[in-house]
Amino acid sequence: MGGLFFGKEDRIRLSREFREIAKNGARAQTRDFVLLVKKSGLDRSRLGVTVSKKVGNAAVRNRTKRIIREFFRLHRDEFPGPVDMVVIAKPLPEGRRPDLHEAERQLQPAVARLWQRISDQ
Repeated sequence: MGGLFFGKEDRIRLSREFREIAKNGARAQTRDFVLLVKKSGLDRSRLGVTVSKKVGNAAVRNRTKRIIREFFRLHRDEFPGPVDMVVIAKPLPEGRRPDLHEAERQLQPAVARLWQRISDQ
């Protein structure tokens, strides 16, 4: 069960790391998210999450971040190698709430496309 833990070492926290991934990473968009992925020089995959105030109030933003982290935590073992991934949440239409199943439906194919793109390089 240790693989399901999501600690500090699993997070991208420095703004220079976010900028590096944005500059040199592969990019994909879904209806609700923008994904940036770059091969990691580390031994583990890491996640960075960006959710602006345009997404909603604090409760919606926090729920969105929890859903993104849960997706990463559950699916990071499926990545063929270590990656640094940044997920940027897009604003949701009024009345729509973040949902883990919808996030999985959007993020899984996008991550697979991005991994294919960066592994071909």
